[in-house]
Amino acid sequence: MDNKSSLFRQEAIDSRLNRSLGSVSINIPLSYRIISVVLVVFILIIIIFLFFAKTSEKIVVRGYLDTEHGITSVYSDSRGIITQSMIEEGERITKNSTLFVIARAGQEKTREFLENLNQRRKNLKNEYQIKKKYCQSLSKLYKKHYVSLTLLQNTKAELLEIRNRIKSVDLELIQFKQNQYQLIKSPINGVVTNILYKEGQSIDPSKALLQILPDNAKLIARLYIPAQNIGFLKKGDSVAIKYDAYPSQRFGIYKALVKEINLTVLTDDKEDKPINVGQPYYKIKAELDKYYVNVYGEKTNLSHGMTLTAVFSGDKRKMWQWILDPIFSYYGKVS
Repeated sequence: MDNKSSLFRQEAIDSRLNRSLGSVSINIPLSYRIISVVLVVFILIIIIFLFFAKTSEKIVVRGYLDTEHGITSVYSDSRGIITQSMIEEGERITKNSTLFVIARAGQEKTREFLENLNQRRKNLKNEYQIKKKYCQSLSKLYKKHYVSLTLLQNTKAELLEIRNRIKSVDLELIQFKQNQYQLIKSPINGVVTNILYKEGQSIDPSKALLQILPDNAKLIARLYIPAQNIGFLKKGDSVAIKYDAYPSQRFGIYKALVKEINLTVLTDDKEDKPINVGQPYYKIKAELDKYYVNVYGEKTNLSHGMTLTAVFSGDKRKMWQWILDPIFSYYGKVS
């Protein structure tokens, strides 16, 4: 066995073995190569985008439409009951138009007072008639020299006094009737809105009877921005407006410009408004770009009191700065 093996050199045997095994070749499909190139390009694009693209923080706040100089509220100066309402919601009225007729409170006392006045007047009228007949009789007797001139003059003076007392009672009756009912009149020209009382209801002088939207009132957006978001906001900033009554998906987004920033921090309990912020806020006035909404091709005017959502664009920075900002903040660095 050993003799046979020695017939061949070891180099020949090794060469024979290597020839039978051959060389290893890895064949990568073309599709894999394309995918790899695409991934590399995609990653490069993302890196370039992060380094050069800029974006801004979006601040979403709530608000509503108001008139530039507010809306006029109408009050009564005393308690009472509305006996007659002269207006309807949305009606256009002129200055000094009668809005309500109000019967003042305390009707039992006023009825008793009225009865006393009428009784006094009746008694005075009877006394006047009696005194008048007596005076006429004295005049006839005076002509016949049966009575003195002094008596006649005194009687006429008493008659005049009774007449003046009747006039005084008449004046009291007029004043009483004027005070018994109160006429609520409009202080301005405008449109009636938000009627809070109806006929037959008792009124509270501390609460408004109704509100009047002034004629030619310019609508503005009153916005309420949380205190922590006020930092980078300034006059002239653009605002995107979305009206709750007209979904932006169908009726679009509208523009406004910041015109005034009230730098007094307010809370919900400090101001009467149709929305609730739920945290300390600053009040902002924004001027509308358009006073209407395009509704299926037609211009529909906006109305006072409409609620809305406003979107502010905050600080504009590069994408990588936004991503790394938490890290920079943690280590106390300025990005």
